[in-house]
Amino acid sequence: MSTPEPFPTIRSVTPDSLEADLATGIVTVHPDIAKGLHEAIGGDIDFFVAESGEGKARGQVGVNWAGTTNPETRAALGLGKGNTAANIAFMEVPEGHRRRGIARALLQAVETEAVSRGYRKVFLSVAVGNTVARALYTSDGFVDTGLRRETPQFERSPDGTYGKPVRKKMDYLVKELGDS
Repeated sequence: MSTPEPFPTIRSVTPDSLEADLATGIVTVHPDIAKGLHEAIGGDIDFFVAESGEGKARGQVGVNWAGTTNPETRAALGLGKGNTAANIAFMEVPEGHRRRGIARALLQAVETEAVSRGYRKVFLSVAVGNTVARALYTSDGFVDTGLRRETPQFERSPDGTYGKPVRKKMDYLVKELGDS
């Protein structure tokens, strides 16, 4: 019987670590998105990663602190004037590392940072039919806004390459955060 791997370290990606994180696969994003990350990391965009002691990727989450300006989305999220919700743009935990609490720890890292920045809500979209992800999010306090939209989503093949975006129906979920 093998010894279980220790729980990974959750850390934020910094402008100084981004190049190495992309090169080693700690951060994996579509190449077109990677081009703009150098200017965005530490500003409107942040990444949090789950990293093993050996420097292996165990999960990642990207958050857009600028939120959304789309009136339909803002109404569904119950947002008034100003930006009061951070957007969890994507989250990924490799298949062999799921159901170990990594996704929940990544969500907690985002929520802690959001509260420290004064946000009262975080929101995300989840593909219709992705019952496993939806169950995670609802167990963490996210609620369905009733907004469903078809949006382009990049999918990664088993070899790690990205194909063309595929249009998917996405449901929007929101979570109220503690007092900020």
